[in-house]
Amino acid sequence: MANITNITPPRVPFLDASTGNISREWYRFFLNQFQLTGAGRSDITIADIQLAPSSSDSSVIQMIDELRQEIALTPINGTSSTSSSTEGTWAPTFTNLTTVSGTPVWTASYVKTGRIVYATMKLSGGAVSSVANSTYFTLPFTAGVDGAVLNATDANVGGFGVGLVQGLYGFPPTFTNKTLVVITAVYITS
Repeated sequence: MANITNITPPRVPFLDASTGNISREWYRFFLNQFQLTGAGRSDITIADIQLAPSSSDSSVIQMIDELRQEIALTPINGTSSTSSSTEGTWAPTFTNLTTVSGTPVWTASYVKTGRIVYATMKLSGGAVSSVANSTYFTLPFTAGVDGAVLNATDANVGGFGVGLVQGLYGFPPTFTNKTLVVITAVYITS
């Protein structure tokens, strides 16, 4: 009979408060994992399950490098791509971005490898606010496939957000009266 133990939710304490032992839910979860992985009948050792290839194993390192290159060069929708990489800067133009204080200056740069573009902008010298689906900025290259805009403000967990890249523009998520803003767009050109 198949064991249908679910993943134990984080709200379940690991230790049972009344006994001081592992809780029933966590015990069942780990027992299920043990049974699914062979119930101790395997010859695999901890050394076999290292987290990263040994730095002395050049064949594995070479294979990983080749795989990374292949991923970057894989054609999308039958269109060829190249391994050439270009770095540069551009002056993004914002629409519907509200200046709250100071004189905001955006420093913008990009890296384009094949058809993949990684563009980032950082604010200095002022405070700004944006409204999702209303504020947008120009991209260094036209997007052929919709992409993502990632936004970090004031370096706190609540200051992260995701927007959209579409055509010539990037649409950041809403942020209000922020002095530290980093916007990153990742997308594929046509």
